Amino acid sequence: MIVDSDAAGIARCVATLRSGGLVGLPTETVYGLGADATNDDAVRRIFAVKGRAATHPLILHVATVDAALELLDEPSDAVLGYAHRFWPGPLTLLGRARAVVSRVATGGRDTVAVRIPSHVSTLRVLEDLNRPVAAPSANRFGRISPTTAEHVHDDLGADVDVILDGGPCEHGAESTILDILTGTARVVRHGH
Repeated sequence: MIVDSDAAGIARCVATLRSGGLVGLPTETVYGLGADATNDDAVRRIFAVKGRAATHPLILHVATVDAALELLDEPSDAVLGYAHRFWPGPLTLLGRARAVVSRVATGGRDTVAVRIPSHVSTLRVLEDLNRPVAAPSANRFGRISPTTAEHVHDDLGADVDVILDGGPCEHGAESTILDILTGTARVVRHGH
């Protein structure tokens, strides 16, 4: 079901995430298939719906830099610099995960990928939920990433509980992933 990005649509998405459901969320890059990252069963559903290997880590989306820092273990001054300069926006930071981060969402790894999207509707969902949301692109594994709510519906159909219509994505390409695990930042994925 596609819902408008008004107050009622935002509330429905938050309630769906809280109850373990999957939500199609717009970002400035592509639409994501979101689940409450603190609910391992919901996160497992992402892997099943996408047909993606459970060892392939997911990006966690949060609303604030403080929320991101709760997921990253011992972030450096450089990390804070990237966060304050590029967030919200299409940059994902890959760092060491704190113990509280679900290893289902990280694909069993001790690292976590985190970002703050700049799409206003998704930021409202993240703020109201007040939990990290695991959200890879909202498509079956190996297919083109969706840039509209209709694309998500056409590809995933009833496998996604709610799709928030935030209009077409601004960029249409995934976020850049920057590895911050060592003293030197390294681009892992080139994105917008």
